[in-house]
Amino acid sequence: MARQLAEGRLAQPFGITVPAGRYYVAWPSDRAVSPAMARFTQWLAGAASGPE
Repeated sequence: MARQLAEGRLAQPFGITVPAGRYYVAWPSDRAVSPAMARFTQWLAGAASGPE
């Protein structure tokens, strides 16, 4: 990815970065977590943890 950034093929829109290999879920802080979002985040956490 560093090469693509240096070549101008990718652009970093924000100054912050996160470590590779991690997952983040974000939603507006003024909205409650819906049952669908809760199920999705549970599914994502299970999928990200690898094979059972």
